Amino acid sequence: MAWQKPSAQLSGLLAGALAGLACEMRLTFGCPAFYTPGGNLFCGVFENNIFMRLSEPDREQFLQAFPGSAAFEPMKGKPMREYVVPPPELPAELEKLELWLKRSLDYAASLPAKKKKK
Repeated sequence: MAWQKPSAQLSGLLAGALAGLACEMRLTFGCPAFYTPGGNLFCGVFENNIFMRLSEPDREQFLQAFPGSAAFEPMKGKPMREYVVPPPELPAELEKLELWLKRSLDYAASLPAKKKKK
């Protein structure tokens, strides 16, 4: 299957849900992705999906709470460790989405900051 451009609708939804939070949007592989002030990726849009980074306990809780969610695999068979994709209906439930995005941001912000490349 050919690569698809990221969903403009999901990109706008995600940017709106993160407005006012301490994060930075950067294009990563041509897709909008959001980073902590320390440079850690915590969420973004890939094709027609939102993805987010969660701690292990949060991932387990998320996968159980939202049937249809899965590990994030930007390349088939190559999941990104710590990242999940919510089911398609979650973005429509903005309050729940914002709660999980905040958890994602908090977790990524707790990780060591990335060193700046020279």
